[in-house]
Amino acid sequence: MEEPNQNQAIVPLLIDRSKAGDTSAFGDLLTMHQDYAYSIAFRILRSEDHAKDIVLEAFLRVWLPLPKGKRRNSA
Repeated sequence: MEEPNQNQAIVPLLIDRSKAGDTSAFGDLLTMHQDYAYSIAFRILRSEDHAKDIVLEAFLRVWLPLPKGKRRNSA
């Protein structure tokens, strides 16, 4: 399974906005990539619950180090 190609042109913009603390942009990134991440995790772990947990942990590990003082919601 390949990573989704739809809207991939906006990914660098969403990353930059996420780094600036835009929670909505990070949510968009999560929405765009969570199914792909889950499918990989499930194939490795063979457990729905464990795959969901590891994907959540992976996205949290990306989100938590981002600048906290600047987090905002652009919506």
